[in-house]
Parts: sequence; structure tokens; C-alpha cells
Amino acid sequence: MTKVKQGWLAGLVLVPMLALIGCSSMPLSTMYKMAKMNPLEVAPEQLVVAVTSPQDIGVRSGDVVLSMTFRSDVPEMNLNYRFFVQVDKQYPVPPALKQQLNANDKITVLRLSDSDAKQMREALAKIRAYRQEHDEGAGSMNLELVSACSLTTIVDTKAELSVYLKLATNEAFFPFLEDLAVNDLQQLSVCDTKPNV
Repeated sequence: MTKVKQGWLAGLVLVPMLALIGCSSMPLSTMYKMAKMNPLEVAPEQLVVAVTSPQDIGVRSGDVVLSMTFRSDVPEMNLNYRFFVQVDKQYPVPPALKQQLNANDKITVLRLSDSDAKQMREALAKIRAYRQEHDEGAGSMNLELVSACSLTTIVDTKAELSVYLKLATNEAFFPFLEDLAVNDLQQLSVCDTKPNV
């Protein structure tokens, strides 16, 4: 199998957009894992996001966004995607992840929709093919927890959320972003319904 030119790895990274905001952080072990991974090898349909939050904070479809961009001298290779990750209530949460919960926390699992996974898979294939023939071009892949909602009208401003990520079916979840304060989200509203209750 032809290897994609290594120049791509210097230009495409998977990072949490909110990792440097407030008191949130990406664990060192995760930074190391992200530095070693090749985003072009990600299988979108196998990617799973899990968010831990207090019982009175809801995480809904669209609250987590996966964005991917690629910039090149070739106009048709200038790509920009934003995928709004969907809640998957049927996904079996592994015991190891449940052990990460505090007493008053819950877990919301999210995955790409079938159509978004297909679109992302096709985009990655297009970039792989391009990078096999060209040295130029750079991109990024970003995971954001942009919003949430409160099940109560009085929000605990000290409430914190954490994001876990699973990149492949045969891998375990790992902490991607820890201790994100609700005040650091782009948007926090009162829930219209009761998500994930």
C-alpha cells in the first residue's frame, strides 16, 4: 500500500479547540497519542465521543462539533467541513468509562450520522490521494464541545464537563478534554426537553 507523504502529518492535527480555555486541559498522555496518530487513517464511522456532565446539564445532538479543513494551492482541494455529532442512546457505555464518573455525573455518547461519516470518509480519501502526489497543502481536524443545556433555571457555574474519545472499534475511550467549565462553552441555554435522562 502506498504511504501518504509525511508532510501531511505536519499539517493535519486533531486538537480540542477549547483545551486552552479556562481551566480545561488535555492530558499529557492524550497529547502524545494525538502527536503519533495519522488523522487520515481515522474511520469516521468508528469515531465515538462521550461527554460526562452533572445530572442537571444536558448534552444534545449538535453540541459537539467535528470540523475538518484542508488548504492547498489547488482550488478544488480547499475543503471545509463541520459535522454536528449526534447523540446515540443505544451505544453501550463500557464499564471502564462508567468508572470515570463522579457520584452525580452521567455520560452522553455521540457519533457521526451515517451521511456525515460517509462525507468525511470521502473527503479523507480525496486528501489521501492528493497527498500521495503533492507535497503542498495543510489541514486540521478539530473537536469542539460548543454548547450544552441546563435542566434547571439556576445553573451551577462550577459545573464541569469532560470529553472522552474513541478512534477505533478495537480501542478504548481516552480522556480528550478534562474539566471544562460550563461558563467556557460558547452557549448554555435551558433545555427544551430532557436530553439523556
